[in-house]
Amino acid sequence: MRQTFIFLFITFFSLTACAQHKVEGVIENYDNRTLMLADFYGDQNNIIDSTRTSNTGVFSFSFPENRATGMYRIILDNRDFIDFIYNNEDIRLIARAENPMQSANAVESLENELYYGYLAARNKSLYKLDLLNPVIKYYPNENDFYAEALQEFVEVQESLHQYIDSLHKNYPNAYTTRIAMMEKEPQSDPLWSPFEETLYMRKHFFDDVDFSDTSLLRSNVLSTKIIGYLSLYQNKNLTKEQLENAFKQAVDSILKVTRPYPLIYEFALDYLISGFEQYGFNGVIEYIAEHAILEEDCEYSENASKLEKRIETLKKLSTGNTAPDFTSRDIEGEKISLSGMEDKKTLLVFWASWCPHCTRMLPELKELYDQNKEALRVIAVSIDTSGKDFMDFIQKGNYSWKNIADFRGWDNPVADLYGIYATPTLILLDADRKILGKPNDVGELKAMIGDLGD
Repeated sequence: MRQTFIFLFITFFSLTACAQHKVEGVIENYDNRTLMLADFYGDQNNIIDSTRTSNTGVFSFSFPENRATGMYRIILDNRDFIDFIYNNEDIRLIARAENPMQSANAVESLENELYYGYLAARNKSLYKLDLLNPVIKYYPNENDFYAEALQEFVEVQESLHQYIDSLHKNYPNAYTTRIAMMEKEPQSDPLWSPFEETLYMRKHFFDDVDFSDTSLLRSNVLSTKIIGYLSLYQNKNLTKEQLENAFKQAVDSILKVTRPYPLIYEFALDYLISGFEQYGFNGVIEYIAEHAILEEDCEYSENASKLEKRIETLKKLSTGNTAPDFTSRDIEGEKISLSGMEDKKTLLVFWASWCPHCTRMLPELKELYDQNKEALRVIAVSIDTSGKDFMDFIQKGNYSWKNIADFRGWDNPVADLYGIYATPTLILLDADRKILGKPNDVGELKAMIGDLGD
């Protein structure tokens, strides 16, 4: 029955003339529903088109002649997706709505036959290695089963490398080959201790990686590679400060190998800064800002100037520097000057009523503020655009500290001055406006205040 369905599907589309390349297909059990088409820049997606499936799940997207080769994503209305590669050819796909990516199959498109074949081989190999690894690490080595597991581990690693090497030999120009070569990792010795394996992988993780291929920016393979390398420095037994120092070593290696390639280097900088911001590793962010180099005679993207401005702002806001002064008016119309603050400490809070992390944190922050009004001044800068939502939240919580809000969102002048890209952001200052730190939550703020005294 399924083979008959596929035959009818292919026959239907073979009768359709196409002046442009198309990605067409059918998603079983996904009838009369919305699909979106997105491209990639790293792990970020940008929607470029949308359509609806027919009453039998058939869909079609057209690709302009100038559409770049790269990875693309078809997004279902439940946020499931199908990734595929466009490389100047027509594409026909079949998938099931219940498990779209895992069930995706290319019935026309050499590139995607290679891609889905590679994904299947890679995932199968990694699954086997994950199962074998604890056996080798913990099973008694005098047992025959141990010897078999050891041999299987070696063979699985070698088989995956041979698969990737065969792609490189037989399809050197395929985009799938470029992805596979980027994802290829050094083979490890199963008899190594975890420490030995980690050291080896750190040293050789980027061996034979071609960072000159900027087309890989149109996929998520570079961000995956960076995350894979950073994971070699993770250790749950380290304190946050120790972990930040470890990540600084990782950052050094990543920036060193990418720096000869301006567009890749720019991407790595932006990705690392954004990632460490998300997890509150402010020490690593400051380290990146201090060591970043965007040379004027190199070719960067159109967004390079924004990145450069962001890095300069991060440098100015490093711990120990004097916070930029500003003058504004609070929601009561009172003039506020940061340099006019006479308290021992000032806490700048950038937040928004639509930010769930903010609305969970502010009541806890208010409790701390109420207990330390003599020692702590709070200036809360809202990123809201809705005056009603802002006022409802402020009045309900009785937040009596200094509130600044102009309802211009991210275009608020104070937020722009401080280069705010995420909420909530906390910046603690001493009486001389020196930056004491950027706590990620009220717990860290309490520790910071306690350590430094009143």
